Amino acid sequence: MIPIPTCYSDFDPDFTFTSRNVEVKSERTAKQYLEFAIADFEQDETDKGRINSFSNAKRALHLQVETLASLFGFDAIKTKSGGYASFPKYIEFIAKCGIVTPRILTKLNRVRNAVEHAYYTPSKDETENFIDVVELFIAATDRSLYQFPIDIEFLPMTILGDGIPNISLISLEPYSGKLLLNANDAEDLQYKITLRPDQDEYFLWLKVLLSGTHLNDYKIRN
Repeated sequence: MIPIPTCYSDFDPDFTFTSRNVEVKSERTAKQYLEFAIADFEQDETDKGRINSFSNAKRALHLQVETLASLFGFDAIKTKSGGYASFPKYIEFIAKCGIVTPRILTKLNRVRNAVEHAYYTPSKDETENFIDVVELFIAATDRSLYQFPIDIEFLPMTILGDGIPNISLISLEPYSGKLLLNANDAEDLQYKITLRPDQDEYFLWLKVLLSGTHLNDYKIRN
């Protein structure tokens, strides 16, 4: 049986965690593309300027989303599906991870879908609105890059059921697609449980790791 967070109560409030800044595997960053978008918008009020601005904002968005998804294990799923994934699949994955709130994702998709046609020339308001939403998205998710949750460790907790191991450590290496749980059975024998992104339990424990690292609270009931 693979345990899930709601199998436990009374999580140790004095837990410790490790996080680190991770390097982006691309020549430029999402913030740099966003800066290009803002410069294009402010310096060129023609159709060409708006198209360039919107295109750079879109590059910023795609790079941020794909980087986050890769960090949290999406490449393992992508490889199984033949190596290609559409942008909505990336969005779906980071939403499942709990990296960003559904409200921000809904607003992002609404603005993006409104001007998605390849040959559409966005208006000034549409371009500015899209830049603002992308800027909001990057600000809301940058913490996962600069404070990537490596592990969280806590004392034994109350187990709500029989045959459920105690979990003392959750750990995740960036880009690995493997989340490890340090477990102890009823005889106190230690072993590791490996979870991958094709398992629902992966995302349940990842949310505990994220909320512990970024919010200083487990939020296991959410």
